[in-house]
Amino acid sequence: MPPRKIHRHRIQQGDIAVLALELAAARSSGEISTTDLKNYMMDKFKPTKGDAIPTAKGVVPLFDQIVGNLVSNRSMPTSMFKLGYAVYTGTGIKITQDGRDFLATVPR
Repeated sequence: MPPRKIHRHRIQQGDIAVLALELAAARSSGEISTTDLKNYMMDKFKPTKGDAIPTAKGVVPLFDQIVGNLVSNRSMPTSMFKLGYAVYTGTGIKITQDGRDFLATVPR
């Protein structure tokens, strides 16, 4: 399944969550490490302007933080983890059957 195209000027966390689920689903293990996910996203989107600026702490680009927030915000009620679409493995995400079922409903 090819990754979806995002038609906005700024990258949203929800878009990254769906793409993360797709990337995990495409692997035989159903899992992708957060490092691999960040590297893939940086290569794919080549963030510029607002997404490429350093965060308030100046340590990482905002885009890198958005990807990292997928995991750090996993207790939020609308996160892919709380919704049962993925589980955190300690080093990445693993898609669940509910996550695969959800992907089948997402418009391409």
